[in-house]
Amino acid sequence: MFASSTNSIGTELKLCLVLVAQMTMLAAQPLVFAGSTVIENYAKGPRASVSSANEMHENIQKTKGTVTVLECLQRITNTPRHDVDLGNTTIVLKDLHGKPLKSQELAEVWECRAFNKAKSRYVLISKNEYGITITLRDLVYLNEQDSQFQDSIFSKKHYEAKSAVMSPGGRYMAFIGKNGNSTHSALFVLDTVSDTIRRLGKAPSPPPDQYAAENSNTVYNWDNIETGYTSIEPAILSFTGEHTLRATYGADCVVRRAKKRLTRVWNVSFATGKK
Repeated sequence: MFASSTNSIGTELKLCLVLVAQMTMLAAQPLVFAGSTVIENYAKGPRASVSSANEMHENIQKTKGTVTVLECLQRITNTPRHDVDLGNTTIVLKDLHGKPLKSQELAEVWECRAFNKAKSRYVLISKNEYGITITLRDLVYLNEQDSQFQDSIFSKKHYEAKSAVMSPGGRYMAFIGKNGNSTHSALFVLDTVSDTIRRLGKAPSPPPDQYAAENSNTVYNWDNIETGYTSIEPAILSFTGEHTLRATYGADCVVRRAKKRLTRVWNVSFATGKK
């Protein structure tokens, strides 16, 4: 009787251990987001082998929504190489208690630029190589309620940006760039609520560039092939309020900004046609 009882307990214990192992495996498997052609492409994997682990560094970005927290675990190459991804990103959506809800592995480096409270969605961008320059190449939304990605007009219309700034509340993104039908960069604004883009006009000049100054063959403008994504000074382009964009213009040159400047201000809620 004792031996039979011991065998029975041993069998039940093994079954429990197997069940626990299976549940652990299921919990570890990522739940794939759907609904975005852009994300589907990036989820296919890198275009070329990324750097080994010792050639990369990690960064964790966290953005709080209304009922969730979005984490972007970025693995970024220390030395960018031509035709090789700049890294990869694990995007994890968690509840406010830290429980993972959904996750997705993506090629390239992704970051969350804002959480749009009006639409309950995160705004994510990826800056990666196009030709031989790095530009802001894609922008998608991640809806908090249904955990679905949504392609933005920025990606659908094949825009790219050389510089971008967000409004304080995250509704608008002003950017200097162009789309596939344009030959010259301009200043645009994206409304992430209505998902509309409007051209505001001429872009302010790029920041002074020491490399360009030392290379006489380099043309000083946003469309120069050497000019990749760069931050622009707040004094040149910035939001002074959620709906107010300010830009300044002057006779800038490759080595310095002009002191005498013309200031332009836009009510971007009027520019996008949405209040």
